[in-house]
Amino acid sequence: TVQLVDGATGMHLASRTVERPNAELFALQDDITREVSAFLRRELGDEVQAREVRGERADPRALDLLLRAERERKDAEALGQYPNAQDRASAAAALARADTLLGEAERIDPGWVRAPVLRGRVLLQ
Repeated sequence: TVQLVDGATGMHLASRTVERPNAELFALQDDITREVSAFLRRELGDEVQAREVRGERADPRALDLLLRAERERKDAEALGQYPNAQDRASAAAALARADTLLGEAERIDPGWVRAPVLRGRVLLQ
């Protein structure tokens, strides 16, 4: 189990548990290393972006909606890599939720440019 904790506040940010059979120790070690590093890259990137966005002058409700929409967009991106129809349908649903969240963020803070820019990315995706 890997836990990502904010060193300044002690707040738990994310965690990931990786389980594999004990077949080949070196293959197991490589697999866990690969999975944990991908998890940390994704979560740290999300946290850095969230802190950057929180530093902007925008309505806090719009900020929250944007961060939720970005998570939906990233989930859709991951699901869209699989060829089966169910995953693609789930990706489309996640993108629709992201678009709805961003539309609401635009309504709350119409002068803030980050929400419509991300909305364009979502629509393109």
